[in-house]
Amino acid sequence: MNSQGRFCINAPSDPAISAVNCDPRKDPTFRRLFEREQLKAFADEVLTYADYCVLLTNASTLRITGFTVVWEHPHPALNGPPGNVSRSDSYYFGDNSRGIIPPHSQALLYPGRTMPAEVLEYDDLVFSSSIRELNGLQDIDMMRAAPRVAVTLDAVIFEDGRVLGDDESRTVEFIVNRKRAASDFVAQVRSAQQEGVVIEDVLRKLHTQPGNSRDDSYIFWLRTFVRQFSRVPAADRDVSLAQYAELPELPRFHNSGTRTK
Repeated sequence: MNSQGRFCINAPSDPAISAVNCDPRKDPTFRRLFEREQLKAFADEVLTYADYCVLLTNASTLRITGFTVVWEHPHPALNGPPGNVSRSDSYYFGDNSRGIIPPHSQALLYPGRTMPAEVLEYDDLVFSSSIRELNGLQDIDMMRAAPRVAVTLDAVIFEDGRVLGDDESRTVEFIVNRKRAASDFVAQVRSAQQEGVVIEDVLRKLHTQPGNSRDDSYIFWLRTFVRQFSRVPAADRDVSLAQYAELPELPRFHNSGTRTK
């Protein structure tokens, strides 16, 4: 646990990682945000969260391929967003060879954003604000007014499948069920194509499959793929199916027994 006043950082106690509060304007890596005009949009958002920035260091020789950060800032009187859960992983579309955080590298974390150090090398970053609003209150308003702000590294996943943290947000299950749902989705759509079945009928059946997508990540992903695929033009559907079929193979995940403190 790393505590500075009313801001508390909970991270797995393991030599492979460290997580500390930092001022990005003074950090030797992330102060570059404030030195490059083309990164001004990112820099302005970082300044908004300056008091709640976390420097996550990957001290290991392995890539960090996924992690989940839980932010908590409930307030007894204000009716705004009490926090959020941020997931990042490299087991979805695209090249996952570099992971999320390379060995012996760092990332800057704040609500809704994970900024690996290596992104600072790109001049053409696309910026979209991560500031959330609910009932007229932004998350930063809640954080400033809350008696206590806590951030927990709930799961940190390495390329060999080792998992640090309690994983109370069930990130491993989320990743595994995404892969399983993608495989099942592709199999059923391709089977329908071969048999001449109307694809829209198959999509409706899959979307109405029993289950609660809020509690069951398999159902969540199955319905997500249906929605995505439904919006794809017919001429491009084979490309989309190939993307789903080629989601990266997963390692054998295993928790090292290291708990969050």
